[in-house]
Amino acid sequence: MPHPHWPRRVAPLALLSALFNADLALSAQVCTPPIAAVNTSTVAASVGSGTPQTCTEAALRNAIAYNSVVTFNCGALPVTIPIAHTIEIPTQRNTVIDGGNKVTLDGGGTTRIFSMVQLNYRTNPLGLTLQHITLANGRAVGTKYVAPNPSNPACAYGYADGQGGAILVRDAMLNVIDVTFRNNAAATPGPDVGGGAIYAMGALGVTIVGSTFIGNSGSNGGAVGLLQTGGRIVNSVFSGNVANGTGRNTAGGCDSARDGRRPRPNAGVRVRRLHLEADCPRNLCIPG
Repeated sequence: MPHPHWPRRVAPLALLSALFNADLALSAQVCTPPIAAVNTSTVAASVGSGTPQTCTEAALRNAIAYNSVVTFNCGALPVTIPIAHTIEIPTQRNTVIDGGNKVTLDGGGTTRIFSMVQLNYRTNPLGLTLQHITLANGRAVGTKYVAPNPSNPACAYGYADGQGGAILVRDAMLNVIDVTFRNNAAATPGPDVGGGAIYAMGALGVTIVGSTFIGNSGSNGGAVGLLQTGGRIVNSVFSGNVANGTGRNTAGGCDSARDGRRPRPNAGVRVRRLHLEADCPRNLCIPG
């Protein structure tokens, strides 16, 4: 089974918050994608047997556990699969999930959809290719809250967890091709909580091609948050994503704004063929 080439560029720190204009279509002069979708046309469906009723969370969970390539057979019409509990993606092999442009995974506003976590840092060249699918209404719930310190109001406060409303990644690779992320949310507030749709930390790379991010939100990085992770974003559209945190992150001596309000020099994230709205500082925040 061929797998796309994984990027290996190192980014010391990158947190991306994007809010792009839906009315500005990508021009005809698009960039050459660095990766392509995996050909799954000869792979038998591992989720569903031809009807929407057979395409369930349990069937998807089982398919991911036992198949390196996951495809769907849910009937001729588009289908939405509710996700009540986060699905763990294996980190010790490559996995491809192909929705065939007919499948929406819906977290119902309560559940992160996918988690791919290995408790190491920047060691793992294996991971997930997600293609031709929609992830909607995922939510990462924060549980570790640190209250403001009245005697030191400059100190960071908020949640220490709750990143990645649709996908959370640590020390694994992620390729996203022709995927729509809609109305996913990370926790807020919090100095390092972000990525309403995608959050990756300590990963060798995240590559996003031909995808759409609409209405996602998080304290930092309304759409995508990357920490100690190289990133490439190509030929994609961001609309109505909001970084809704407040204040600064002063932890660890870092004095950069993390709430999407101050642009910083590129820190290893490559962004190509995207249109910013006029209020640039609110749209793009990449602390160095």
